[in-house]
Amino acid sequence: MDYELWGQFLLADAKFHYTGIPFGMFRRHDAQKTQLSMEQTESMLRTAVALLGRANCLPVNAKREIQADLLAYWEAYPQELWKHSGRLARIGLPRGIVTALREAKVKMERVLTTFSKPSERSK
Repeated sequence: MDYELWGQFLLADAKFHYTGIPFGMFRRHDAQKTQLSMEQTESMLRTAVALLGRANCLPVNAKREIQADLLAYWEAYPQELWKHSGRLARIGLPRGIVTALREAKVKMERVLTTFSKPSERSK
């Protein structure tokens, strides 16, 4: 939504001036797109392509280049997102190994939590 608004401002050649007056805020909640990187990125790229289609100020070949760049970004994004999902992914371990290790860690934490709680029988 914001990307489209700012893109429309850009296409309309809008002029902005800094006033120093705060006029907006950002709130967080579990269902917002900014918590979901893939969905947020997909939405942003769809909006960029739509704005590109309306950018009459750009020559056709420039639009094609930009659209190709956006597509390349989208194709590379899942791997980049994965690399930033934790240190095991960052060092390049295969996804299957990292996923198995993460699942094992969660199970082990559950087991340790169970053993660290005082038993009902000892009361």
